[in-house]
Amino acid sequence: NENYPDINCDLTGESLLDTADYVFLVENILGTRFGDANLDRIINGTDNSIVNSNLGNIGGWSQGNFGLNNTVDNSDLALTN
Repeated sequence: NENYPDINCDLTGESLLDTADYVFLVENILGTRFGDANLDRIINGTDNSIVNSNLGNIGGWSQGNFGLNNTVDNSDLALTN
């Protein structure tokens, strides 16, 4: 059913898609941390600028949205400091 996430995306082996899978993807597969908007594995002023330029906008990771809420906000910005 297209209304349910694909359980094959379960990265932690708990037969559940949740935040733990998102954290595993970022930290173990991508090898970075939340706040690294450009995925260069360094959180610095470049990442901060990306988030600042997109504050209040709808966006994904590359726009600085590190949460699961679809909007770049102050909680995302805090991860770049």
